[in-house]
Amino acid sequence: MPSDPITSNAEVLNSWKEVALYMGRGVRTVQRWEQDLGLPVRRPRGKARSAVIAMRSELDRWLLQTTKNSVSLTTLPLDTSPVTTPQPPCHPHYETHALAEKTHRLLARSLELCARSRYLSEQINLGVAQACRLSGVPNASALADSSLPALAS
Repeated sequence: MPSDPITSNAEVLNSWKEVALYMGRGVRTVQRWEQDLGLPVRRPRGKARSAVIAMRSELDRWLLQTTKNSVSLTTLPLDTSPVTTPQPPCHPHYETHALAEKTHRLLARSLELCARSRYLSEQINLGVAQACRLSGVPNASALADSSLPALAS
């Protein structure tokens, strides 16, 4: 069986599924990108709802151009460090990798804040218990010890 030069070329993606896999997105997303953002796909039969083909190099150029012309949530910093200009993506999973890095930093910061909150809660409980003991209120320290931890958790 002779091979078709178009379908055997590694540069060519022959379906929406292949385009979506290459772009690291779902089929509906890349179809929407074609409609809304001009994703460069070709329809060999010329009909609006026919099969598509796309060239990897054209998709890469489109992705670079689209990334340069728009701001996405994944390029916004989560911390207070100086804003740096992101490097253009050279891989379809660039944004996924950047989002994973920022998620990791956010999780680490959340854990730090939880530990700090726990420490401050313990300090408040100790202060309240001491104030109750010094005030001479009967059973006040037991009340402080039993009710404040419930508020902190």
